[in-house]
Amino acid sequence: MINADSSTNPHLVRGGIPLRGVRGGFLTRIIDSNDLENVNFVLRSEEGALYCGQLNVVAHENRNDLLMMALDYGLPIALSGDDSGNITGIAIAPSNSAVPSLSSAFLKLQDSRMGIVVRIVDKDQGAAIHYVIQTNDGSRYCAQMWPNRDHYDNRNSLFMMALRMNIPVTITAGGNHEVTAIAIGS
Repeated sequence: MINADSSTNPHLVRGGIPLRGVRGGFLTRIIDSNDLENVNFVLRSEEGALYCGQLNVVAHENRNDLLMMALDYGLPIALSGDDSGNITGIAIAPSNSAVPSLSSAFLKLQDSRMGIVVRIVDKDQGAAIHYVIQTNDGSRYCAQMWPNRDHYDNRNSLFMMALRMNIPVTITAGGNHEVTAIAIGS
């Protein structure tokens, strides 16, 4: 663990090894200091190592919400970090799942399907958020939403609830595999 005084190096990430590349595991700690925009998240990897990544919570509100949910519910996550230890992507899965990958390369949803949300992926600045569902036959479909679109906040909250509670969802997506409707529950 890094024990240096951050006042002498404002770019130092405290709480573990600076997050670089992709790491998976579970969040163990959130470190919020006097920096009004940046928060540090500590990940315990599957091997037991502690990695600390910094997130600008103003620029990445959805990632912050997903990280808070992961810590609150003990959900497995994968984080990617750049050379400075900044969190550049997150994938989150239900509690009964293995650590997810940051991939969302599945069948692109362009109609309606019912299933369980098995992954939410938020990576690449300015890109859409990806939602992966698994249907009863084991097929996985990916749909997306752009954070600045109408209905995003409510639909994203429904996806997050469905993931953390393992509630069935029915999702409808259009030609660009963008979510046009979601229903949760059976």
